[in-house]
Amino acid sequence: MKVFLREFTVADVQAAIDGDYLAHDARVAHLGRVSTVLPTTIGIDSVFYETQSSTGDNIYWKQIFNFKDLINFTDSRGSAEGAFEDYLKEGDVELLCTCPAFLYWGYKYITSQLDLNVGPPENRAPTIRNPDQRGIICKHIDLAMREMASVDMKLISKTMEEKIKKHLGM
Repeated sequence: MKVFLREFTVADVQAAIDGDYLAHDARVAHLGRVSTVLPTTIGIDSVFYETQSSTGDNIYWKQIFNFKDLINFTDSRGSAEGAFEDYLKEGDVELLCTCPAFLYWGYKYITSQLDLNVGPPENRAPTIRNPDQRGIICKHIDLAMREMASVDMKLISKTMEEKIKKHLGM
């Protein structure tokens, strides 16, 4: 497991993915073919996704992305235009998935140790299922991040920019 002295950006999380562990890359590719990924809520500094489970038609897992200093980042730029896209490259993120794998394969523990976890930290190391602490995120978060960076970027950027402008009085 890599240890960073600063907080993580979306790019850092993507770089830390271990595509070989539990056939992560293959599972993400399969999930992308068989499920839907939708942004359900776009807040002023967060995005909530729902990803359909690859094992059941009516099972959905929620992914939460908090962008910890997006407001200050935007305010320091003096403009909300393009702020979200730039923030994804430079700003700190926290994330969470409600799927069982996020907890039981130790991703919640790993993200807690790296100050990446939304909500209460997980203090129990995955000594049985992932003793080497490989990987960093589940396939649902990975797929949602890929969607966020491509298909949904314009929608999310526009919505967040409008909310930030209103919040900052721009």
